[in-house]
Amino acid sequence: MVSRWLKVSGVPGSVFGSLDFFHGLGIFLDTYANQNGPHNHGHPYLSAMVNNGSLHYDHDRDGTHTELAGCEAKFRNSEHETHLSIRYENDVLTVSTDIEGKSAWEECFTVKVVRLPTGYFFGSSATTGDLSGKKNV
Repeated sequence: MVSRWLKVSGVPGSVFGSLDFFHGLGIFLDTYANQNGPHNHGHPYLSAMVNNGSLHYDHDRDGTHTELAGCEAKFRNSEHETHLSIRYENDVLTVSTDIEGKSAWEECFTVKVVRLPTGYFFGSSATTGDLSGKKNV
């Protein structure tokens, strides 16, 4: 699943059901390791990517070569709801989770000097392969 802050809204595509080579911010919730060979992180994995329309999200490498930051987050198959917080303030992007269901945010990552334009659209999209799951937005 992906949440995005985009210049253009509602365009389907190959990146978690939305447009590749997008303009804006993508927050990716990746549940499956597509990369063959060693990985320096486990899955599920949360990551952020800022794109000016020139970068390709590479599913075969799980987007690792274009990510700003990321963290492992065991949000799948929980017996309680898990929550994601995306905060952008004063050019600082902070992504936090409540995985334990304790109504307490745990920081996943913070990236400073992220500049996003105004007037973009917020959206969410998803796609699945052999693994499926329930996502409430």
